[in-house]
Amino acid sequence: MNDPYESLISSGNYSFLYTPTSIPTNETEEYFNEEYVGCLCTDICRADCPCYSRTGTIYEDGRIVQINDMPSYECNANCSCASKCSLKLVQFGPNSNMDIRWTEKKGYGLFAKSRIPKDSFICEYAGEIIGKNEAELRYHNRAVVGESNYIFWAREHFGDKTIETIIDPTSIGNIGRFANHSCKPNCNLLLIRIDCAYPKVCLFSNRIIDAEQEITFDYGSCESVQPSLIENPCHCEEANCKGKLTEDL
Repeated sequence: MNDPYESLISSGNYSFLYTPTSIPTNETEEYFNEEYVGCLCTDICRADCPCYSRTGTIYEDGRIVQINDMPSYECNANCSCASKCSLKLVQFGPNSNMDIRWTEKKGYGLFAKSRIPKDSFICEYAGEIIGKNEAELRYHNRAVVGESNYIFWAREHFGDKTIETIIDPTSIGNIGRFANHSCKPNCNLLLIRIDCAYPKVCLFSNRIIDAEQEITFDYGSCESVQPSLIENPCHCEEANCKGKLTEDL
């Protein structure tokens, strides 16, 4: 994975350790035990490839060109297809066209340096993958001392089964932790699996993002919530602003 922000943030004055992608804790190592079988394609995957037929997401030139209600997978390390395969994108790292800036009301934010097309991959929302009990403990401990909370709780529904993936980028995270909430966001979340059973929580632009525009997503989207402190106000200043951030724990 090529991450242009790792050295920048690691050398800066930020209060967290950088990780290009989410990492497990002892409680969630089982997520990483399952490896996916790879394809035998020699160039790019086509409709008769098993990887192609199981995913709902197809890419072209760094953007989603096809998506449906199926779960999303990329070709993995066990696949023999070329790097230009239309099932490979997130694994190559975040969009390099972003900058971190301080905002007056929201703290740090993530901004586009130049125009980003619609349906472009932005970055993974990465951090420690933790269990429900640990998430509740960390959330309440931070609430007691008035600290901000970054825990993201993704829920997937497969029939009568619900799979939860909880990510905490507070101490260990990546560029995604700087993306602020908006009630009218310019990015959507998509859960994508590559080399193992745990999904990467990925931001994709849902419209053109112009140069100097802040990159945002809805903390309550994608069957998921990012809990926040009680009465933590929303500063997105959109016409449909709900006034405060979503709380779940």
